[in-house]
Amino acid sequence: MRSLLLLAAILLAPIARAQKESPTAPLPGQHPLLTLTAKGVQIYTCKQVDEATRWTFHAPEATLFDEKEAKAGTYTAGPLWRYKDGSSVKAEIIATNPAPVPDSIPWLLLKAVSSQGSGLMTRVDSIRRTATHGGIAPADGCDAEHLNTVTRIPYTATYTFYSLRP
Repeated sequence: MRSLLLLAAILLAPIARAQKESPTAPLPGQHPLLTLTAKGVQIYTCKQVDEATRWTFHAPEATLFDEKEAKAGTYTAGPLWRYKDGSSVKAEIIATNPAPVPDSIPWLLLKAVSSQGSGLMTRVDSIRRTATHGGIAPADGCDAEHLNTVTRIPYTATYTFYSLRP
């Protein structure tokens, strides 16, 4: 039992350190409103960029789940989060941090730029993406013969929505 606890501490230490030292930490004075888990895909398109071909990010497509694993909304291009109460928030990235889990999309801190509706998402000032798993563009498969090919890479993440108002 003691060795299992030690092993768990060793494995979780990089994640805990990343959370503590992250440039994507919540902004001062903001309070968490809601935390949702995303399960979906990151969509990439094979494009010609300068003189090379590479996978370029196109859009996310995910379902958002609450702590009881009930569907709570969606996450799509924009980036745009839609909540089950009909409200939505659009945001822009203000900070990134490499994920502590290999081959996972980075952690993000985003600032809300607009919202719609009259529900919870209209109170959001910032959004933090953490606990990412997967979602990285493929390392190969994008060449002149595969231009405009689309690939969908599974990912999961945690999105925490923050407000200056408690």
